[in-house]
Amino acid sequence: MGMIFIRYGIHQSETHERLTAQVRQAVLSGLQPGTEYEVAVKVVMPDGAESAWSIRELVRTPNKGNIK
Repeated sequence: MGMIFIRYGIHQSETHERLTAQVRQAVLSGLQPGTEYEVAVKVVMPDGAESAWSIRELVRTPNKGNIK
């Protein structure tokens, strides 16, 4: 399995975080409630082959009162 790279940050912000993992899923922690984030993913295979970054997805975290 290759390495997964995740780039995320608050929508229209200049600052983005990066997460690197060798798993099929990851949990982004420390996100602000009721906030829209941009998330993009790419993979680098063991042989060095690399995908392009995915199209950025916009996701909104639940409001603080709606978190269960």
